[in-house]
Amino acid sequence: MDIRQRVREFLSTQFGDAILREENFRDQQSFAVKAESILDLCHALHDQDDLKFDLLADITVVDWLGDENETQYGRFEVVYNLFSLQHNYRFFLKVFLPADKPELSSVTAVWNGANWMEREAWDLFGVTFVGHPD
Repeated sequence: MDIRQRVREFLSTQFGDAILREENFRDQQSFAVKAESILDLCHALHDQDDLKFDLLADITVVDWLGDENETQYGRFEVVYNLFSLQHNYRFFLKVFLPADKPELSSVTAVWNGANWMEREAWDLFGVTFVGHPD
């Protein structure tokens, strides 16, 4: 089974209730997930020995103000760019947040490098990361 299938199987069996949908665009796999599950998902993906997503390459935010995505999903889309050095594989977790309370758990406990990325997301978009050390 290739890494793409293993990621899909792991997420569906361990976090099936947290997965909203899978997307594949230009051969890049991503999963839209519930905001309240992001920390547990990231811990599991990082710590799972046969997956080892040990690098958080980036966190970015998309502001969908005025777009149809805003009314369908939420104003802000937080995108986690995860990479497994062991498997040379990248995929994305996406969390949609409402305009009135754009907050979710900090993942700095999983990847220390998230510290700066989360601060930038807060500075630029006002997304609050609960439990952030700064």
